[in-house]
Amino acid sequence: ITKINIPIDANNFHEPKKIDSKKIKIFHAWQAGKEAKKGNDILHIAMQYVLRERGDSLEYEIATGLSFADFTAKFLNCDIFLDQIYSYDTGVSGALGLCAGKVVYSGFENAPAEKEYSAGNSIKRYGVNATDDVGALVNSLLFLLNNENIMRRISREAYRHALSTYDGKIVAMAYLKF
Repeated sequence: ITKINIPIDANNFHEPKKIDSKKIKIFHAWQAGKEAKKGNDILHIAMQYVLRERGDSLEYEIATGLSFADFTAKFLNCDIFLDQIYSYDTGVSGALGLCAGKVVYSGFENAPAEKEYSAGNSIKRYGVNATDDVGALVNSLLFLLNNENIMRRISREAYRHALSTYDGKIVAMAYLKF
C-alpha cells in the first residue's frame, strides 16, 4: 500500500513561533457533534485535570463552529494543538498544525517514538499520539508543560516533517511516481 499525504498550500506553512513559558497556549479544535468520532470530550476531561494542576500558567481555548479563516488565526497563536484521539494518522486539522510547528495531539500511531521521553510511548518525534486513556493524556501534557525544551524540539520537528510530507510539490511528485 502506498501512502500519499494531502497537499497543503505553501501559504499554510508557518515557522514555529517562540513558546512563552509564562503562558502556554493550548488550542482545542472541538467539532461539535463528532465527539464519538474525534474524542473531544475525552481531551477536555484530561485538560480539566491539567488546568487544576497548571492552570495559572496556561491559556486553554476551545474553538468550535469557526470559519476556516478564524480557525486558522486561532490555532496559529497556540503552542499545543488538541486535534483528535480516534485516528491512526493526522487529519487535515492535525496536518495544518504540523505545518505551523505546533505540538499536535492526534493520530501518530506509526510515527517514530522518542524513547528518551519519560511520558510513555505517546510522545513521538513530531507529535503526540492521543488515545482515549485520560491518564496517559494528562501525563503527556504535564510532562511537556514541565519540559519546554522538548516542546520546542517537537515543534521544530513537526514543521520539518510537514515540509517533507505535505508540501504540494512533494505530494505531486509522489502522485506522479505512483
